[in-house]
Amino acid sequence: MKKSELVEDLLKRNKETPLQIYEEGQTQKKIGEPDEKLTNDAYNKICELWNKDEKSRGFIKFLIRSFIPRKPMNKILSFSGAEDAKVRCCILGIKLAGVKEITDAWSPLTVMRMQEHAAMTLEGRDKVSKEYLKKEKKLLQDMPVEVRNSTIGYFSDKDNCDKYLSGEAYGALLEFVDDCVWSDEEEVVNLLTQMKRAEDRKNAPKPDGKTWKKPKEKGGQKTFGFSQFIDDKAMEKLKGIK
Repeated sequence: MKKSELVEDLLKRNKETPLQIYEEGQTQKKIGEPDEKLTNDAYNKICELWNKDEKSRGFIKFLIRSFIPRKPMNKILSFSGAEDAKVRCCILGIKLAGVKEITDAWSPLTVMRMQEHAAMTLEGRDKVSKEYLKKEKKLLQDMPVEVRNSTIGYFSDKDNCDKYLSGEAYGALLEFVDDCVWSDEEEVVNLLTQMKRAEDRKNAPKPDGKTWKKPKEKGGQKTFGFSQFIDDKAMEKLKGIK
């Protein structure tokens, strides 16, 4: 296997100048938003796997085929009853949570915060009470780490994929693909082109005798243009591909 110097350069660049998701100085993210450090860890891991060996590169290609274009609605609703080993991000190895687990755990804390702020207004206080802080700390400590950090899991709707990605790894994978397109990484560009052609063939009208009929929609699924595989700027670089 030939190592990609372009991907090596992407890895070096990201280690020197990590991806910045939030404004400088912003440390606290909202529930469900990605962790900046984990996103960079995932990006670096993807680059490393791409140049590790054929098997690892094949795995990244498999993830690209399985998770791109991005479908924000493909969030895991609940992992209830799933085996622990399967409820992990296949890039970072961290445990994942479903939307229901996160919502159920954070709702009591959200209500408690609202009640405390109302009490502060009525009592003319500008600080939360020690009793409140104690209760809040206890609720947070009792949460599983993946719920406390709102590490949402994403699934692929491809039949042959049983892997999950964290929101951080998902974002990193999209960034990696965009960067590879902009850097003219041939294998990634060829893969995206193959995916687009396969999607076109899948959705093309099929001959029926002497007439052509439009295929029926299955399950209300929408088809995706190539522009949804990557961002608008990167798309411009691929418009000449036939």
